[in-house]
Amino acid sequence: MNATPGQDFTELAKSETTPEGKNRSNNFHVIRYVLAVCVLYSHSYGLLLLPEPIAFQRTFGTFAVQGFFAMSGYLIAQSCDRISHLGHYFANRTLRIAPALIIALALSHYLLGAFDRFITNPVPYIVNGPVWTLSWEVLCYILCGLLWRFGLLTAGALGSIVAAGWVMFVVMPGVGDTSQVIAPLFLLFFTGSYIALQEQRLNLRTVGVAAMLVLIVLTVDTTSVMIRSIIEGVPFLYGPNFSLSRHYLIVYLLCLPFALLWLARCVRPLLSLRNDYSYGMYIFGWPVQQSLIAFFPHVSPLLLFVVALAVTHGVAMMSWHLVEKRALRLKF
Repeated sequence: MNATPGQDFTELAKSETTPEGKNRSNNFHVIRYVLAVCVLYSHSYGLLLLPEPIAFQRTFGTFAVQGFFAMSGYLIAQSCDRISHLGHYFANRTLRIAPALIIALALSHYLLGAFDRFITNPVPYIVNGPVWTLSWEVLCYILCGLLWRFGLLTAGALGSIVAAGWVMFVVMPGVGDTSQVIAPLFLLFFTGSYIALQEQRLNLRTVGVAAMLVLIVLTVDTTSVMIRSIIEGVPFLYGPNFSLSRHYLIVYLLCLPFALLWLARCVRPLLSLRNDYSYGMYIFGWPVQQSLIAFFPHVSPLLLFVVALAVTHGVAMMSWHLVEKRALRLKF
């Protein structure tokens, strides 16, 4: 079971939203909500010890966290352009993450005791598994803030850093969780940041469409026929310990930020969502699902998903209106 979904917990750029986060001309809220639903759907299987649904040769949860990190890097880089003091930047990030998270962790601790550590659940003891990814999200925030503080959050400097990171990832595949799980998150985050700094020069409308078409091909090409044909046609792309799945991963990771940010920025708004419930969906989803499984141990994954979605959406609404939105009004 994969329990790695993360979340982009940043507000949209002021040019795109009101102080309350009301969406005006983009799809950020919609995409983040859909990704949060993907997390919930994936865990509806994983928490029952069933194989999680797959997208792009990875679980829906992993796909969602990678999408969140790419979007987060874009939005955080934009927010850095609006600050005048590093302390204000960190205070704003704390106001976005901490208040609702404290409540979620307190609720999780209560549920852990109320349900005897979920000892009878298929996945016992873990009451809020996904929140560990927040530590990596916060680290990305810190690094981005420090880059801004030392004048390195520019297209030239960040472009060099991101390029070096991609080269290291390609030529040093490595093994283990760090290279397979954590490294892509950093690459996606800072690729998103670079896109924010170079959006006009990159011509996101063109590059994003091309990236989306490649992702569509990868979705259909489940056996990687396209990747294999390219490798066979360009011999130097093949090397020791550089598997077909590795080629697939690199193409997928390169395209994902451009495709998602094209959807968010360049496509006509698909649906007007005035509030951002994605954070609440993420931090409360797992505890809700664990509690439902404790009440109904023989629940099917689809029924668990439907009921958990309804309950978690309600909790996320309360979290946003009673906690998150009010905390954001204190921002610098």
